[in-house]
Parts: sequence; C-alpha cells; structure tokens
Amino acid sequence: MAAASLMLLRLLDGHASMRLSMRVRWLVGAVAVSMMVSTLASPRVFIAWDRLELYYALALLGLSIYLLHRDDDAPGAAPYWLAIALVHAAVLVEVVFWLLQLQGNGANASPRMPYHANIRHFGYLGYLAAAAAIAVALRWRRLGLTGLVLGTAALYGIVQLGSRGALLGWLIFLAAGCGLAPKDQRGRLLAFGAASTLLAFGMSWVLGELGLIGGGSLIDRAQHGEVAAASGRLPLWTDVLKAIALHPWWGYGPDGHSFLNCCGSYGPYIARTSQAHNVLLQLLEEFGLIGTLLIGMLVNHLARSQARPRGWFALARADDETRWLVAMLIGLLAFGLVDGPFYYPVPLLIFAVLSGLLMASARRTVRFVP
Repeated sequence: MAAASLMLLRLLDGHASMRLSMRVRWLVGAVAVSMMVSTLASPRVFIAWDRLELYYALALLGLSIYLLHRDDDAPGAAPYWLAIALVHAAVLVEVVFWLLQLQGNGANASPRMPYHANIRHFGYLGYLAAAAAIAVALRWRRLGLTGLVLGTAALYGIVQLGSRGALLGWLIFLAAGCGLAPKDQRGRLLAFGAASTLLAFGMSWVLGELGLIGGGSLIDRAQHGEVAAASGRLPLWTDVLKAIALHPWWGYGPDGHSFLNCCGSYGPYIARTSQAHNVLLQLLEEFGLIGTLLIGMLVNHLARSQARPRGWFALARADDETRWLVAMLIGLLAFGLVDGPFYYPVPLLIFAVLSGLLMASARRTVRFVP
C-alpha cells in the first residue's frame, strides 16, 4: 500500500491529473462508504480491515499504472507481459525441482510448497504467464520463439499441477483472442496456442511415463473422471449461498469467508475452505448485494466511458495491445468463476496492473479509431 501510494503521489506531483465526472465521484464515494460499512460490521473487524487495505493498495496501483501509460508517447504493455512470463518461468523451475524431490522421497520434500491442492494455486500465475507469453509472441515477431517457450513452460505448470480452472481460462483467452483478432492474426494465435498446449501436455505425459514426475496432473485427473472445472465446487457454492442469505445486504466484510467456518468437509483432504472459489460469490460474501451492485455500476461506467464512442470491440479490433489485454482479462474472469484468482495477492496485483494498462491503452487507441 505504501509503495502504491508513493507511486501515485509521485505521478500527481509531476502534474498528472484526471478529470472525473460527477457520476464517477458519486459512485466512488458510494463504493467507499459501502465497503467501510461492510468492514465495520464484520464479525472480525481487524481481519476485514487488513483485507480492505489490500484492495485500497490495488486500486492505487491500477490508477498509477493508468496515469503512467495513458499518454501517446508512454511505453506499452509488452514489457509487463514479458516480465510476468519470466517470473513465472523462474518459479516454475523451483516447483519442478520440488516435485522431483517429492517423487523421490516425499519425507524430505521442502515444506514451503504444500502438496497437493494448494500447489495448484500456482495455476493462477500459470494462466496469466501463458497468456502474457503468447501475447509477447504475437506482439513482437522477433520474440516469437521466446514467447512460445515461455508459454509452453507456463502451460506445462498448469497441466502438471492439475489446474482445470487455469486451463479453462487459457481456452477462453484463445477463443476471445480469435473473436477479436483480424483474420491475418487468427492463424498465428491458433498456431501458437495449439503448439504450446500440445507441447505442455506432451511433456507432462512423457515425464509421467518415465516415472520422473507423476500424480495430480490434468492427465491423471482426466483418467479419474475429474474433467469439469467446477466439479466438486457445487457443495461449496451451496454453503456459500446459504451464508450470503444470512447477511445479504452488507455481507461479512473483506475476507469474510476465511473466518466463517461455514464451508468445508468436501473430501478427506479438505477440512475447510478459505475462499468461495467464485469471484461473484466472493463479492457477495464480502460486501453484500449493496456493495456488489455499486462496484458493478462503477466498473461498468468506467469501462463504457473509456471506450466511447466506438466501444471495446472496435478498439480491440483496431489495436494489438488492447486486443490481448481484453482477451487476458476475459480469460481471467472466466477462471475466476470456477476458482480463486481474485482472492490471492499475487494474481490480484497482476490483475490491477493489467486493468490499468487496458484503460490506458483504450485511451490512446480511441483517438485514432475511425
């Protein structure tokens, strides 16, 4: 929060400014008041307050990224995409060595990465890294091979760790990209997407057949009938809806699910859950119907006003950067409907950065779209 605040203050000190309409001011104020009411009404105010600070910091970060990149001469999003993919690749190396160690002698495995369900949280970053890497390959032709390698590595992490939600997000990203891309780019997108996906599954299958790394991959889960991304979630979502019905208007405050102890016991390894595994249910649980409605109104107004007069489809069709950012966020939102990428700080931080970049890219693009 301190870093995001300092970054924003530095930009404002450099004469960066924003003109906000009266409607936006009212909506921002209403959202702030609603969040504060939900926080103060929370059964555990201190936990809720800590989470509220995280949301505040993410909002400041997204705003700072927008101010930093909204001008015509500002750098684009591609360096951020490359950084996301490279960071993921570095972490993936450690994860692979940990899995190899676990396969050889589970008793001596490092306790830093719990096995096995929690390690699939790595899939949150895996989806973002895969989409970012392929966007790099499509944006910068000279980095096509680099993007393909990084995208394959990210998808291998998704496959090997068994994250069905991340794979769903990836497929939605490809579908959205194909729908938004002009005909001359659809072929390259499909080629990169198909190649990286097949290579990732092939690597996982070969390593499993060799006995080097096995157990818990998407291939193993498919063989055991665990195909649907939402399988196993319905009992959890039913319990969450029951909890929401008890406090429908203001919710339980930020991070309310983590201390409710309402939802769990969905198998021998799941005593309780720390989140709703669905972004809409998470919002309703934390901020109730009132807060969720106000947040939706604010996001809708900002998105519609930023893309006027042509609309997001026209902007995405006209500009590569805007197109891949839109596709990434569509895939992330689909992912968030069956899992929890909007709960953990790292994917939330990347979401804030990508959102700021998208709004800035739209502002630059709308000026030259006929």
